[in-house]
Formats: sequence, C-alpha cells, structure tokens
Amino acid sequence: MSHHNRLMDQRKKLKKQGPQTLAQFRRQRENDYDYHPWTQPIFSYGVNTNIEQVKERCPDWDGRWAPCMVRNWRMTFNKQYPSSPHTYCNIEPAKGDYVLGCLLWLDPKSFKALDRFEGYPVHYRRQKVVTLSMSKAWAYVSDHKGDGAPTAEYFEAVIAGLKQCGAHDEYIKKVIADAEQRFERQEAQADALLSEPEYLPAKYRMRPEVAMW
Repeated sequence: MSHHNRLMDQRKKLKKQGPQTLAQFRRQRENDYDYHPWTQPIFSYGVNTNIEQVKERCPDWDGRWAPCMVRNWRMTFNKQYPSSPHTYCNIEPAKGDYVLGCLLWLDPKSFKALDRFEGYPVHYRRQKVVTLSMSKAWAYVSDHKGDGAPTAEYFEAVIAGLKQCGAHDEYIKKVIADAEQRFERQEAQADALLSEPEYLPAKYRMRPEVAMW
C-alpha cells in the first residue's frame, strides 16, 4: 500500500471518530513538511509563474500545476535586500485586492530546492494563504522592502509567466503599471543626482573647464 493510500485510510477512520479528531489530523498534516506533495501546495506568483523557470529551479518536479487566485493580497515589486540595488516580487495584505498565480504541487525534494532558491528563511519566509477554492497553500513573503525597481530581464520573465498561467489582460496591465512607476522613480532619482553635483563626492564632480565640452 502506498504512503498516500495509508494516509487516506487513516483519514477515513478518523472521520468516523468525529470532526475534532479529523481536524487534528488535518492540522498535523499541514505542518508536516514531508507529507504527500498535493497536501502541501505552493502558491507561486511573479517569476515563479514561469513554468520553464520553475523546472530549472526544481529539476525533480513532475510539472503538476494549476492557475490560482488568492484574495486580499496584492503583488508588488518591493522585495529588496540591502545588498541588492534591484527589487523582486513580493505579496502583502491588501483588503479587496487579489493575486493571480499558479498552484504548484511539489515533492519534498523540489520544495526544499525552491526554498534554497528563494533564500528561505533569510530573504523570504513561508506563510499559509487561502486560495479562491478555500484550500491552504504556502506562499513566499518577504519583510525586506525597498523603493527600487526590478531588472528588465526579471520583469519580462514575470510578464511571460503571468501570460503562461492564464492571467487576464487587466491584471497584467496592473502589474506593468506598478513596475513602470518604479522605473520612473528610479530614473527621477538618477536625474536628481546628476543635477545636484553638490551631493556627489568631490572626486566625481566635474571641474568647470571639463564641463565645457
């Protein structure tokens, strides 16, 4: 008998004993890192909606996924670690908003591989979110936030992934608008530095005779 079938038999026996016992079983399974993959789904958003890229990050993954929505959260490009000038995708609570992405069913080995790639638990932490179908899934959430902008390559991979997982045009436009605001802010900051030489170290300021050309 397979591991899954044994667990299902255990679940049926506990169901007969009453809802409280079954609830305890569910809570135990939710906290069991090595439980069967489809009881530990991952809600992926941003660049992790790019299925080909996920396969590169998790070579042992069998490729099972489905489009997914999580309500009362929003996605933005505000994850920024102090050592990086660029930002990455993150989600944060936002009542009335929603995030479109993918539900990935990862085996334990692939789950750990994705943890390593996402920099868990330093860059991101894992948090349970509730999907539109009322099931629970892990999501990567970061508390390291900044006002920078994503790289063009990263941004293009995010848009390609959203199209691949079936995100509608209005949602993609919203993601593009968020990134454009960050690009414009970054350019304005760069222009401000160039137009205010007194803020630059002396060795970077142009001498009057050099500035003529």
